[in-house]
This record gives sequence, structure tokens and C-alpha cells, in this order.
Amino acid sequence: VQSSVSEPPFVTPLLTGIQVLVVEDNPLVSLGIVESLTASGAKPIGPYRTLDQSIIAATNETFDIALLDVDLGGIAIWPVARIIHDRHIPIVFLTGFSDASARPAEFKNATVLYKPYDSHRSLEAYGELLIRLWSLHSAFEFELGKFAWAPVGIDFDSRKRAHWLADDISYLGLTRCQPRALAHSIDTTGAGIGVLYVLEGSTLGGQAILQQATRLPGISATQGARFFCGHATKTGSMWRAFIETLDRVDPISAEASIIEEAALRTFDEFINCIRE
Repeated sequence: VQSSVSEPPFVTPLLTGIQVLVVEDNPLVSLGIVESLTASGAKPIGPYRTLDQSIIAATNETFDIALLDVDLGGIAIWPVARIIHDRHIPIVFLTGFSDASARPAEFKNATVLYKPYDSHRSLEAYGELLIRLWSLHSAFEFELGKFAWAPVGIDFDSRKRAHWLADDISYLGLTRCQPRALAHSIDTTGAGIGVLYVLEGSTLGGQAILQQATRLPGISATQGARFFCGHATKTGSMWRAFIETLDRVDPISAEASIIEEAALRTFDEFINCIRE
């Protein structure tokens, strides 16, 4: 899967109100697609990045058209495409391969958008992603900084990453926005642990985004993508240390429910932040 995206030709005012299923495993490409669709008045459904997620969405979601990446990390999209085809919903395929013979017979004449796209557009999308993540991480870190973490065995200061986002944004010559106004309050340490579960888990996913980001012009693990580099070689050990802390919580206790609810709200906050 290619790592860059231009202003796709499907951006048009005629998309106002149209619901578009987006399946794309590249975080940067999917961000650009979702931004373009939203700017055109469409409602993105997704993005979905795995075959299993996409099959569930293709079966259960309501949408008017689907944008499908042909290759999801080496796994062909055809099972998803067939579900959508059987629902009589139009499909546009996204691919870096121009050979139509590689597509099943029923999709030989399907609409296809070919990659790669313009890297300049992708760099813009990447910068926008950093700014949005800064707005969220800075807000979360401010709220989490109000708690005493030592009694629960967490070194919170070592887990802060918003300052790396600030550095990456400055490197790109961009300006940070204000911290985001969070939709839900974080009023207990348990809720804080739920938020941290999502923030710490994102350091693992950040490694995948790092690989894509460093393909952009001028971006490296130390300049422009320091945030996604995360804790670097300590990423795995810091995640395991956090999970050990989490494992000390009684899974059927009220605190466990608070942690779970806060984690789910945090996931939603991230999704809303990216899509807006």
C-alpha cells in the first residue's frame, strides 16, 4: 500500500449527505480520504483497516458507496467487495496496481483510483493529524497531571508525549491549536487509568504510523515523527509495566468498570477528534 494521497477526484459538492464506507489500512491515506470526504459534505463510515472489521462493516453498516483499498497488508479485499456487490452498492477500488487481470472477473470493469498520489497532499494531511493529536494529548495530559500516580505505581511524567507532538508540529512549520475541550470529565484515578490505557496502547500503533510517516519527504524518527517513535526501544517494556499495574485491579470490581468506561470514552474521543 502506498503512503501518500492527493486530493482524490471523488471530491465534489455532489457528495453532500452521501455515506461512504472507507476501507484503507494506511493511516495517513485514510486520514486524507476522510478529510476530503468530510470537506465535500459526505459522511465517512470508518475507516476500517483489517479484513475482519471490514467484513462486519460491509455486512451491517448503512452506506451509499464504498471506497476499498485492494490490499490490506497483503490480504485481498475481495471477500468484502463481494458482500457489498451482493448488496448492490457501488464500489470504488483504491490500488497501486494497474493490471485489471489481478481483479476477480466480477470486478474487471469496476471504477479504480490508482496510487501513488501526490506526496505534498499527504504531508499536509500528516501535519493536520499531528495538530489534532496535539489538541487531544495536551488536554488529556493536563487532566491526568492532577492525580497522584506514585501510589498506583505509574511514573506519569515519563509517559507524557504531547511535547513530542509540539516538536513535530514546529518542525513542519505549523502552528499548534488550543487543547481540545474534552467531552467527558476525568474525575477519578480509575478513570485516569482508563485514559492511560488508550494513550499507552497508541504507542504500539504509533510504530506502524512511524513506518509510513518516514516515507514522507523530510520526515524521520527524530524530526517530524518523534511522537510516533514514542518510547523507542522502551515501548514494549513500558507497555508491559502498565499492563502489570492494570492486572492488579480486580476485574469484577467497580474500579474495573470505571476503567473500562473511561477507556471506551477515550477511544470515542480520538475517533471524533480525527473525523471532525
